[in-house]
Amino acid sequence: MYDMDFLTCVERLCVDFGWMNKRTWIIEEGFGHWVGEEEDAIATAYGGMNERMQDFWRTVHQRVPQVKHVILDDDQDRSDYHDGRLPPDVYKNVGQMCPLGISALVDLVQGDGSINRRTNRVLWQLVTTKGDASTDVSQEWKLYPSRSEPSITPPNKIYRGPVGAFLDYFTRGNEVNRQKRAIRIHRIAVMEKLHFNGSQDPFSCEAPDCNVQFAQPEEYTTHVIPTIYDKYHALPGPVEKLFAENDERFKRLSDIESKREQSFLEWWGEYGSEKRCMAEKEYVHQLEHYPYYAQDKPALEHKTLKMIHACIN
Repeated sequence: MYDMDFLTCVERLCVDFGWMNKRTWIIEEGFGHWVGEEEDAIATAYGGMNERMQDFWRTVHQRVPQVKHVILDDDQDRSDYHDGRLPPDVYKNVGQMCPLGISALVDLVQGDGSINRRTNRVLWQLVTTKGDASTDVSQEWKLYPSRSEPSITPPNKIYRGPVGAFLDYFTRGNEVNRQKRAIRIHRIAVMEKLHFNGSQDPFSCEAPDCNVQFAQPEEYTTHVIPTIYDKYHALPGPVEKLFAENDERFKRLSDIESKREQSFLEWWGEYGSEKRCMAEKEYVHQLEHYPYYAQDKPALEHKTLKMIHACIN
């Protein structure tokens, strides 16, 4: 959220948490590490959780003043979450702190209960109901129709300096990985659609020594996702050509990202080397002097520096 002029026009906002859990909100300093059940940590607002949640909503309101709908989501599969009782308490707490005038929704991944666990996104909305008395108000999370409108991802921020070099390769690397997964998903979807769009003729798996037949929509997808047998299925010529062109585009994108990553790793240097020591000093200097990276902790405890130490030796 860096283009303030654009943000003042936004009315619908989706916030991706990656995987929201209790540690998303706990202030570790002075509280240690919670070792009990997540529900107990949330119920007792352990580690300043409620204050962090309120700070989140204040930030949303300040940066996106016209927002009317906020979707909280992540990509964690919660098929086994407490017998399917969703959304989780941590999401409920965040949603219930939503300011007046903003509609809070939760969008999560949930399995269908099958052995192969096909997953779908499920959407809930916090609904407020008023009773007869002015103080008689109740809130309930209700299933909401799946999103049909497209999601708009703003262009990547242009980062500067050594911190920017890391964030640039890290965020663009994640984007490349997401595109790689999406290409396979689209191939599988196209294969199934070509066979069952207006036709009910069954077709067979083309993998060696596999004689499985697909007579109903979704059977093919359910079969090839865990077996990876989709690699044996060729699409019709014109469609395959489109995917081949996209593969070339993706290869160019991957090559650019690989060079971007290698450039940062070369600058960062080997563990214990003088080059690494100088790079860390330069990195910390930017964290300490750029207002954009300001935080209430020492620069050596900055999130981006921890990310580097976690993924680079």
